[in-house]
Amino acid sequence: MSKSLKHYVFTNFGIGIKDELWLSYRLEIFTNTVFPSLANQRNRDFEWTIFIDEALPVLHLARLEAAIISSGLNAKTLKVSDYSLTNREVTKILDQTRDDIVLTSRIDDDDCIHHDVIDTIQQHARSEEHSEGMLLISLHNGLEFLPSDDCYRAVTYDTLALALTLVDKTSGKKTRSITQYAHHMVVETLKKQEVNAKHILLKSKQPLYTYTKHPLSDSYFFGARARILGDTNKTTGLEESQLRAFGLSQQRLDFLSALLKQSPIGMPHKYLEKLGNVRNQIKVELNKGTEQPNTALDALMARKARLERTAVRPNPAGPLKDKIRVAILGSPATRDLFDFQKGALSNFEVCFYMARTSVISWMAPPCTDPRITIDSSSFEGSCSQLDKMKSHWQLLEQSRPDIVIIDFIDERIGIIQHQNSLMSASGPLLKALERKGIAHEIKRPWSPEVQQLREWALPAFIDRVSTICPNIFVHKATWAQNYRSDNTVESFKGGEFERLIELNNSIIDPMLASLEDSSTAVEQIGGLEAGLVAGGDHKWAFCPYHYDSTYYKTVAKQLLARVMI
Repeated sequence: MSKSLKHYVFTNFGIGIKDELWLSYRLEIFTNTVFPSLANQRNRDFEWTIFIDEALPVLHLARLEAAIISSGLNAKTLKVSDYSLTNREVTKILDQTRDDIVLTSRIDDDDCIHHDVIDTIQQHARSEEHSEGMLLISLHNGLEFLPSDDCYRAVTYDTLALALTLVDKTSGKKTRSITQYAHHMVVETLKKQEVNAKHILLKSKQPLYTYTKHPLSDSYFFGARARILGDTNKTTGLEESQLRAFGLSQQRLDFLSALLKQSPIGMPHKYLEKLGNVRNQIKVELNKGTEQPNTALDALMARKARLERTAVRPNPAGPLKDKIRVAILGSPATRDLFDFQKGALSNFEVCFYMARTSVISWMAPPCTDPRITIDSSSFEGSCSQLDKMKSHWQLLEQSRPDIVIIDFIDERIGIIQHQNSLMSASGPLLKALERKGIAHEIKRPWSPEVQQLREWALPAFIDRVSTICPNIFVHKATWAQNYRSDNTVESFKGGEFERLIELNNSIIDPMLASLEDSSTAVEQIGGLEAGLVAGGDHKWAFCPYHYDSTYYKTVAKQLLARVMI
């Protein structure tokens, strides 16, 4: 008598995400990839459960339920209040299962599998060749699929999440599911748990999956896009004949391509990691069980709500735009990018440039002392006047930027406190104070007092900039440790700049590090990993924050990769 078999497939969709634009685009991707792919399977003897957030808006729920009905699949949605609760629901499903062989598979909400995959997995599960009680089945070879750029390339993975399957052939009640394991660690975890699971790596002459990369990917899209576009063996052009085995028709391919060329850009830098950390911190606070007011919990709940509401940023390129408007809040370290890379960045135009200031003075009240009159005839003077009156905010908004690029090099300038205002100690301001005999004290930028002010000002500054333009890029401009001399790279160590490099980077490095935890999304470009080095072929005076022109080539490539032109 043949043994009975039950095959469950699990997918998570939008759990914990409240951003309705993200949900709308991901739902279109979902219904135009996974749905037709599973409906195209030659063996449809499986039960598909789609876990959704209990607060998924009715608009999206109705669209999802309609897609299930039209697919003809044995599928259902199951609501959960938190991502961590999906395994509890899977356990309930397994508790009701009495079959001899139970398969649990996972597939993400944006991928496709070859029409033979489900059948092949079930054949291996039934095969007498595999006598082990547990089997792990994964798909080895497939395609990385880039619809936004009309191309794909061949790839191989050992334990890709896509259709990763755990087969339980043990006697009695089944308790293990593939959803209990991180896909990239499943083999190692099973070994640690001393589970004797045979790993079957499915290989085929034909690709077994399409691993979709798109601007709303959960993983870091821009790195994947760069790798695919840089692969000389990639296939350009999406044709139904090549991708029909995955359930992708020409109509769907054309739609996905058009959709993802114009889509917003989602899952900003370390978004899921930040959201996961906040959720874990909330659990810690809740487990304390105190009935007293908990300000730490309130702050975490507010941060969680903000992250959940903002999972995308607009595509700065957008449809029908001739130029991408760039506002620079920083120094020549960033402004020079658009001088040295005019050809590469011809689609960009600088619409606003503010230098010679600090995040502290940006966030301070204006100085209304009529005695302080600044000569604004020079660029430095005009920046100082804007800094004094804080009118740079109004000009920034009026410039209508598509992108704001920030660097922190000018944090090197000291701070002057006058009446109720804080201003950058620029040359024009100092001259204005001296002319009127106004007593003043320059607070050094690396002093403990200014450092404390900066810790307060930076998140507020980033937050306010985001209300004007959500596309914030931070240029990781620091004082270079090395400089290029002819064709060699030399160190500043032991020279006149060594102490200044150390002091100023002690300001900038913590600012950059704090952005990793920011609930306001920023993209970071440049820095040491991009080859930051000072250079002698510069139009400005030689110093550690005037960089070699070759560095800007890399930064330009990073910027271009992140705006989906």
